[in-house]
Amino acid sequence: MKNIYHLRKSFITVAFLLLHTIASAQIYYFDNYSVSDGLAQSKVFAIIQDRNDYIWLGTEGGVSRFDGLNFENFTSEDGLAINGVRTLFEDSRGLLWLGHTGGGITRFDGRQFEVFDEAAMLFNSDITSINKDPGGGIWITTARSGALNIWNPEAASEEFKYEQYQGRRLSDRVFDLSVGKDSTLYFITDIGVQKRSPGSDEFEKFFIKGMGYFQITSFLEDAAGNFWFGTYNDGLYKYEKETEALTFFNTRNGLAHNFVSTLYEDSEGNIWVGTWGGGLTRIQDGKLKTFNRDNGLQDLKIWSVLEDMEGNILVGTNENGLCIYKGEQFVSFSEKNGLVNDQVWAVLQDRKGKFWFGTNGGVSIYDPGRPAGKDFRHLTSDQYAMGNQIRFLKEDRQGHIWIGTYGNGTYEYDPVKEKFSYSFQINSYNKQLIVTAMEIDRDNKLWVGTTDGLIFYDIDQKQVQFITQIHGLAGMDISALYADSKGILWVGSKGKGITTIEGDSLSHLKLEYDFTPNCFAESSDGRIWTGTGGQGIFAIEDRKLVKQLSRQDGLLANLITLVNVDEFNNVFIGTNQGLNKYVAAEEKIYTYMEKNGFVGIETKNNASFRDHEGNIWFGTVAGVVKYDPSKERRSVIDPLTHITRMRVNLEEKELIGGMKLGYQENSVIFDFNSICLKNPDAVSYRYKLEGADIDWFPSTAQTTATYPALRPGKYVFQVKARNSD
Repeated sequence: MKNIYHLRKSFITVAFLLLHTIASAQIYYFDNYSVSDGLAQSKVFAIIQDRNDYIWLGTEGGVSRFDGLNFENFTSEDGLAINGVRTLFEDSRGLLWLGHTGGGITRFDGRQFEVFDEAAMLFNSDITSINKDPGGGIWITTARSGALNIWNPEAASEEFKYEQYQGRRLSDRVFDLSVGKDSTLYFITDIGVQKRSPGSDEFEKFFIKGMGYFQITSFLEDAAGNFWFGTYNDGLYKYEKETEALTFFNTRNGLAHNFVSTLYEDSEGNIWVGTWGGGLTRIQDGKLKTFNRDNGLQDLKIWSVLEDMEGNILVGTNENGLCIYKGEQFVSFSEKNGLVNDQVWAVLQDRKGKFWFGTNGGVSIYDPGRPAGKDFRHLTSDQYAMGNQIRFLKEDRQGHIWIGTYGNGTYEYDPVKEKFSYSFQINSYNKQLIVTAMEIDRDNKLWVGTTDGLIFYDIDQKQVQFITQIHGLAGMDISALYADSKGILWVGSKGKGITTIEGDSLSHLKLEYDFTPNCFAESSDGRIWTGTGGQGIFAIEDRKLVKQLSRQDGLLANLITLVNVDEFNNVFIGTNQGLNKYVAAEEKIYTYMEKNGFVGIETKNNASFRDHEGNIWFGTVAGVVKYDPSKERRSVIDPLTHITRMRVNLEEKELIGGMKLGYQENSVIFDFNSICLKNPDAVSYRYKLEGADIDWFPSTAQTTATYPALRPGKYVFQVKARNSD
């Protein structure tokens, strides 16, 4: 056996200079699927996505096939070899190979499972990996029985021709097999990495000078040709072939744990490092970010990582099933990580960059510049007389915070003196002390909505005035207030529509019908977007209704509770069912729900704020959610749609194009689906049976189409899907 060493000048760099993300209070979204959701078992050893887009998960309880909504589980009762499924591999012909704990091998052709019976005589230990060589041969590695090369994997299992390598030829203990960019095979063994070059029958020891002698547990050659080595308790090494630089990562410079269990490179060149005890680390442009229980990942012991076709990162865990990372466009804060209460009614960023959240438990102030654990402080009724039912937060020119409450009226807070002031002038006009709306205009005038009218307060002159229907308000019960860029105040009244105030002039905006405005926002084209209490959202321009969006157009609901506009003129629409984004340039509505990170789902009235960096914050019934537009990833592929089954007269028929049916076989049912993990709840379908239907059926979430009495003729069934993108 040859020993290969790199003899030219080598050097090692310990990655102390790499900046890693300091743990913060924010929670990243990981979708989680466990046994209660249908997964066969909670220990997910292996994950692949097959050519038909299904996700396969190897577990201790067999293998699960997942379409984003439903799991279909297979065990030895369905034809698999006994014991759990430790590794998965799909070959060039679409056959799925399953390696089992205990040594079994199963193959699946899409219809039935086939067991390689001789495996029981060849192996007496777990199958650790399955892969293919450049010639199309299949390699199977094991924990204590070496490796097996099947030369004719296309044959029936009883006709396999193979050779087994163990002992001095390779090693008995082979933990993994990786295929390099030049088709070199790299075997991870208990005596280090063994290399087999294309066309060679020899195994050669592969060693990088400068690395330690800890056990190598995982290996990866990235898209740039660099080698990554994960180790048992010695962290991670990166070897750059061009410069021969060797970089070392461990817990001191941001790695989640020094025991590396798996390595994976995604489509953007990020390296995902699964560890055994510390969670998951992502290396992106030289920076390390760790995901663990403190910020959203449910398990610290990682078996496998895979990027699916939509760009989601799937993580197989030791005890918590499948975790799916869907990006960082949304991060959330709740009682679990700092808020005093999860019901967030108001959001504000002050001039110093601190965030204020009004809740049912008082005010939480978040300082992102402070370390986790010290980044939140709270103002509550235990300390102050304002009460805990906070509904509105506004900052004036002096940096004072005005607080509108439910039941305790209006307060002014001086952050410098840390002192509250009860405003007798304002509250004397608010008999019920219920603040229903609040705004500060560009002239530093405070407007306070009540159930009995509108209060005007000049902050600088300390003058107050009470405005009612006598002065021209459309209605007394104020539902929303908004000061636009032209100095016009928009006043919403329950059931009475909109009043505009410009200077001393009040004018009732007469549209086609009366409605309840719940919220306002202005886009850069001067349109005022008005969320209503049941009629969707209106766009008003030059005092005329120029656009209306509702559920028929793609909104999640017609009850609109908040609206905001980002720097790109996209309109964000909060509802009781989730969040929508209307992109006017595309005339398209996007959907955000729990499955793609908007965990709060139900938004609170007017609880939205665009911060100094362009992020948009949303108050919800389950905490506050921050949206970062720079981190949003759109799916660039069409929905992965399939016709899965056909039944004729209630009996299943094989799906064959151009099939012919008898005249009595006239009752047909089609089943279809779309493989979607990003936001499966937002998938909808339209279908059409050409020859029977004149047009496409309206959009629906159902995945079955029934035609009970077809006449003789020629038919073509078509289905198309739409996802949240």
